[in-house]
Amino acid sequence: MRRFDFVIIGGGTAGTAAAIRAESYGVRTALIESGEIGGSTINLGCIPTSSSPWAEATAAARRAIDSTRLQNYEWPVARLKNLTRFRGRAAFVGPREIRVDEETLHGDAFLVATGSIPQKPAIDGLDDLDCLNESDWLSMSKPPRSLMIIGGGAHGMEFAQIFAHFGTDVTVLQRGSQVLPTFEPEVAEALAGSLRQHGVRIVVGEAPQAARWVGSDKEVIAQTNHGTRPHRAEEILPAVGRVPDTAGLGLEAIGVEIDDRGAILVDDELASSLPHLYAAGDVRGGPMIENAAHKEGIVVAENALGGLAHHIDYEAIPSCVFTHPRAARVGLTENDAARRRHQVESRIVDYSELPRAIISGDTRGLIKMIVDKQTRRVLGCSVLGKAATEIINEASLAIKYSLTIEELASLERVYPSYSQITGLVAERFIRPSTVVRRARPAA
Repeated sequence: MRRFDFVIIGGGTAGTAAAIRAESYGVRTALIESGEIGGSTINLGCIPTSSSPWAEATAAARRAIDSTRLQNYEWPVARLKNLTRFRGRAAFVGPREIRVDEETLHGDAFLVATGSIPQKPAIDGLDDLDCLNESDWLSMSKPPRSLMIIGGGAHGMEFAQIFAHFGTDVTVLQRGSQVLPTFEPEVAEALAGSLRQHGVRIVVGEAPQAARWVGSDKEVIAQTNHGTRPHRAEEILPAVGRVPDTAGLGLEAIGVEIDDRGAILVDDELASSLPHLYAAGDVRGGPMIENAAHKEGIVVAENALGGLAHHIDYEAIPSCVFTHPRAARVGLTENDAARRRHQVESRIVDYSELPRAIISGDTRGLIKMIVDKQTRRVLGCSVLGKAATEIINEASLAIKYSLTIEELASLERVYPSYSQITGLVAERFIRPSTVVRRARPAA
């Protein structure tokens, strides 16, 4: 039996971040991988496409994935002198023993970071239709004539735009009342409107009930407020979210508590019901985003190996939807804040008021910010538009360091820049009738 100070199961974002941080402690570390290193974030291939033809675009996406995997995962891990890598599916045979193929490893501390797998929608007959999965598009020789995407979350919207861009007749079928259900409704509706302009058919408030073959096409019967309605397409792509990948690990047999979705239950320090076994990334149930998994991997290594008790402020971690235009958010939505009994106020500024957007000739977008009326602290922010993934970082800092809206408004920003929109919306809380300085559009 081989002995290690730290055993990591899963080579995704959380697992590799933990392995790299563990190196600084000089401990013997094992990393067990059952698939490609890097996890679902890079290997699914959700990369915004350009105007290249389909074959060119998928080839470019594969090159980008391979390059990212090498630079961000393979090469950094290869430099770790105290790390031993194992290939195979792992299963616990005791609280401190895990078996990988024919070998058993002993660990003083463990991190389970096995990620997640696509969730299967509970739709009668869907399993008989040979649906697409989230990585199939990379190996397809051509896009389908028509595609039905079940689910209007981040992945659903990203794939809708990718396929529509290449001429596929796309329908998004969303059970709830809005796409991007974790975003502010103003942002979700604006993005839906943008996709509709590009030919995507978005249907909300209809719950898929059954699926069947109709000739060479596939049909989904959805329940509406007025009965049932059929939706038909050549291909179906379920995109209703992901669930933790814990099946077959033997966690319950060694006393690790998991919930009904298979997520490992952890405390604020990411330790499970066994204090020497930690969980990070998608396997703990959410939020299932790359930057959260990276932070969790680092925190687990520090807590498990350094004897620390670090916690994570999840409300300060931003997330993004990689559509055109981008959508990004951080902190609480207005509804979230109200449910937590915050007395809130909100302001919205359109990109049409942003000098940098006017100059660029693309004024699609908006920013919405949420503030606590009593403390004046920023509680949340959502952005849709060009540079949204950059703009949101300023709001993330404001939430992390408990800035008031007055402090955020007082920051001087480059003129003209997209980040100015954060200052514009902050000013609206202080001076609601603020007149925006206009810029002349580029000739």
